[in-house]
Amino acid sequence: MDSTQAFYSSQPIGIPSYAEKSICQYFGNIQSENSFKIYNLLYSSDNFLRLAHEKVGITLDLEGNFGKYCQLIKASIKCLLILVKKYQNLLDLELQILIYLKLSKLYYFETENHDLAEEFINKGISLATRNNLINLKFQCEYLALQISIDNNQKFGLKYLNLKIEEFESKNFKGLSNFLKLLKFKYINVIEPKYSLNILRDILQDSNGLDLTTRQLILINQVSIIMYNGNMIDVIPILNELDYLQKNENNNLPQLISMKFFFQLLYHVKNYDMIKCKEKITEIDEFVKLQNSKNWQGWNANGEIILHLNIPLEQANNVYSIPKNEGGKQYMEISYKVSWLNSNELLLRLYFLSGLAYLNKSYDGKEKSLKFFHVCKTLINNEFSYLNHLTASLQFYEMKILTLNYFKILINYYEILARFISNDFKLYPNDKDAEFFKFIDNYNAGMFSSQELIIYHKLIPKILYLFGCYYQQKQRFYSAKNYFIKLKTHLSDSSLTAPVDARFMNDPIRVSLIQFENCIGGDTSASKNVDNEYFILSNLNLLLILSWELKITKSENEFIYKNKLKNEMLNILQSLNDNENDNEGEIQFSNKEKKSVLISNSLLILTIKILQVIYNSSTLSEMCSVNTENTAVINVSKNINILSSIIKSSPDFDKLQTYSPVLTSVFFYISSFYIKESARIDNRENLILQNFLKCYNFAKISRNSKFLLLSSYKIYQLMSNSSSYSVEEVEDQKLKYLNYLKLYKQEFSGNYHSPLTTNNKAIADVTFETEGEDYNDLTSAGDAI
Repeated sequence: MDSTQAFYSSQPIGIPSYAEKSICQYFGNIQSENSFKIYNLLYSSDNFLRLAHEKVGITLDLEGNFGKYCQLIKASIKCLLILVKKYQNLLDLELQILIYLKLSKLYYFETENHDLAEEFINKGISLATRNNLINLKFQCEYLALQISIDNNQKFGLKYLNLKIEEFESKNFKGLSNFLKLLKFKYINVIEPKYSLNILRDILQDSNGLDLTTRQLILINQVSIIMYNGNMIDVIPILNELDYLQKNENNNLPQLISMKFFFQLLYHVKNYDMIKCKEKITEIDEFVKLQNSKNWQGWNANGEIILHLNIPLEQANNVYSIPKNEGGKQYMEISYKVSWLNSNELLLRLYFLSGLAYLNKSYDGKEKSLKFFHVCKTLINNEFSYLNHLTASLQFYEMKILTLNYFKILINYYEILARFISNDFKLYPNDKDAEFFKFIDNYNAGMFSSQELIIYHKLIPKILYLFGCYYQQKQRFYSAKNYFIKLKTHLSDSSLTAPVDARFMNDPIRVSLIQFENCIGGDTSASKNVDNEYFILSNLNLLLILSWELKITKSENEFIYKNKLKNEMLNILQSLNDNENDNEGEIQFSNKEKKSVLISNSLLILTIKILQVIYNSSTLSEMCSVNTENTAVINVSKNINILSSIIKSSPDFDKLQTYSPVLTSVFFYISSFYIKESARIDNRENLILQNFLKCYNFAKISRNSKFLLLSSYKIYQLMSNSSSYSVEEVEDQKLKYLNYLKLYKQEFSGNYHSPLTTNNKAIADVTFETEGEDYNDLTSAGDAI
């Protein structure tokens, strides 16, 4: 889930307050005319910047007001330029460096003029170096490193590594660790496989790492691991984080909220409803506590301001930093961490709570939809607060895009929840107006490159949704095309290369922006068989190809069927490398690579069930091995797999709780293997019991296909048995005929024109929707 990716960009903050302190120390009572002019220019620069940020919401809402924002930024810069050009000789040394630093920040963050930003920051570095002002030098170098990496990644990272080595050689562990965090930020999008090593390296330094920073690093570790789908490796990290916070009395509430967020996410992804409920209750108490304190310490922009006292343990140099009573020198660094404001936090927590109940939407209680409704209210509240937000134009624009992203994301899960409860309507309606407006705008090319940076993350989910919709409506060719599009979209090349002329052609920069807005970066996203949506598309394609193989009738039937068989075998091979013949277990040759499969127990059970279906004589036919011996071996193997599923408690319990449809599939196919096995006594009764279980779970999920199939099989068995009266058999027949009628009614409805093929962000696939057989019950059963 892309929304679960949290990225905490830590960097030294600009220091208007420190500048003011310098002014007061230097100018005293501001008696001279020049002192007054300098003070006035500094104050005016800060004031123009503040006015620009205060008016940012109104600026964007009113046509033509964007120019006013730019004028205020230019005025802020102009004041500082006058100072360094006309009054440079009158400026205090530290104040002069701070002006260079501020000019560089304005050019870099507000105008994106990297050349001028680099020019002024280099002046600040030179001045701080000549006068041994390590505090200011470090802040200037930190910004210079970011500018350098943006201009030239290879050179910038080399420069960053040199600075890390320099500080380590001087035994400035705190400063080198701070720069390693910056390195992590970039490596996480350039070479993601090395990012965790950087964090582990920092954690090994027990002396140069304060408790707050240690917690932030652990949270980043959890975030990266969970973003790539591996739930197993996060357990010890979450436990360590919990231990640190329980043994610290002065934890920041934001850090506690981060821990709660990832703990709840872990339980959601682990399908542990009991733990989810416990954690939701614990979070509710935390929220009540913060409410009672009026969310004290929570900023509207979501930033956390932290302060570090970093020891400088170098005897040979004396810096312009006061010593403590023990004669040691410490450098204080104030830095900010990007997180969430109180409203955004509640939005994420309610969203996760909705996801926790999503797979139980079949029960009709609509708990998931109720949580999502609260989320939409929180989004609307956040939009209403924007006009009162003081922020840069870039921050404001990305805030709007992120809120719109969550609005569509929540609508997606609302549709999914209704799908699970058998209310699947994927065409324009009042409930989903925003969702279809987004699709229409996307197809019409209405989104800018900046908007696509955020909205691009929604496309796999939308493709998956339409694939499921058409598959559920038995429009199998349309469904197949969408799942193929989804696989193409999640291939290696599509995630690392420009996908559209409108889309930004720098994937590293795109991913950085995505991370900073807590939706996860494309360059570090799981691809191919490591991606859950990729696996799900393969599973659905397997079923559709099976149906297509069954109905294919053409002049080149033999060639086409072989092509379909090869496609199915390729999918099966991608899902499991080899099998354990004794236990019927799926084994993976590369656990690191297939972490999604290893940590998702329900996905493993799904694959096992499909493995049973395609390890049967059907698979033997595909492999052109039609021998009686092979069929016997397959039956024995499949019975072992089915037995291993039942024995895999609590995973099988989760399957029954979270996926009654898949449980119906399990008991349905189990019935056939009981029939084939000569070793099982009382087979007829066991077969009937399995079909009854299939029927009962189909009733829970209100799945019309399995209600029909199981009721028909039960009717057949009762008809051929002398144990039932004529009335009982007739009652069962009426049930079956009633489900047949309902099943046929289900496939009448309207269709919306979904994501079209003219959008270059999606692979071009021609739709084939004519000539589909919607009423072939046998084909439908085979495709399940």
